[in-house]
Amino acid sequence: MPQDDSQGGSARRVLPWRLILVMVVVGVSFLVPAALLSPDGKGAISGFAGLIPGFFGAMLGKRWPSFAAALATIAAIAGLMLDAGLVGHLLIASALIIAAGVEAVRFGGRSFVFALYGFLFTLLVPGMPAPAETLPYAAFGVFWGWGAVQLLGATAKAAPPPAPRSFGVGLILFLMIGLAAATAIEHWVDTPYGYWIALFFTFRAVAPQGQTITGTLRFGLGVAIGSLAAIMAAALHFPAHVMTPVAILLALFGLRFLPHPGPWSAAAFTGAVLLAGSLSVETAVFRIEAALTVVALAGGLALIIGMIWQLILREVDPDDQSNA
Repeated sequence: MPQDDSQGGSARRVLPWRLILVMVVVGVSFLVPAALLSPDGKGAISGFAGLIPGFFGAMLGKRWPSFAAALATIAAIAGLMLDAGLVGHLLIASALIIAAGVEAVRFGGRSFVFALYGFLFTLLVPGMPAPAETLPYAAFGVFWGWGAVQLLGATAKAAPPPAPRSFGVGLILFLMIGLAAATAIEHWVDTPYGYWIALFFTFRAVAPQGQTITGTLRFGLGVAIGSLAAIMAAALHFPAHVMTPVAILLALFGLRFLPHPGPWSAAAFTGAVLLAGSLSVETAVFRIEAALTVVALAGGLALIIGMIWQLILREVDPDDQSNA
């Protein structure tokens, strides 16, 4: 994912292939046993809901904030067991979003955005087991991923530095307003694949520069490139046993370019998701539409929040505008 525009950074910054291969081993060594040891193999998808926040939260966050985010992921999934309904879900999501803004300002990093992603993944993805069944695998996945990053010495490998307060407030508004809009759009389109809009939107906020216009345009370019590649591959009617390895290779490429400021990580992950999961034209088209909807939504929110914040700064302290 792109680097914070305000921080400069090298355009050549990528993760080494050796680390990528170790990441694959870590994931497979957990997900395969989880699938084999669980009823109907659903332990893998439950474990995935915890592995992603644990592993990537540690790579994009400082040690102890990422550990707190790992615990928050487990607590959020456990909260679903209370069956508190929409209000309870909103409270959990709001707490994670506020924590994400605080983390970005005080420590730098995006661990709590990944915690939010794990919570939404558990809540929204069809076919997920009941929260009580999901929790043990997700909790083990969180600690498996977080612990692996510590042992590899990859903690905060791709974490952005602490941001100004204006960024933290903007990130909170971006996530709260954006997820509310994504949920409304999901209900409006009335499709079983609507959850992709919320998941794509949260993934957009993981990027180090979060809600900036430049980052959104890069993300949009990456989505367009990945979507075009997936459409061209689908048009060739390759069988699943060919598409799946290609999707895996694209995912690895996306991991390598995780901290890169260009659109390549978004392009690779978009292509991987479309090729791996789109078993029909309907799902492929909708996921592309969902991704492009998120680009438009994120770009609009970035523009609106930026304008509002500049107006606030002019009223409060004109000299502080340079820090925004």
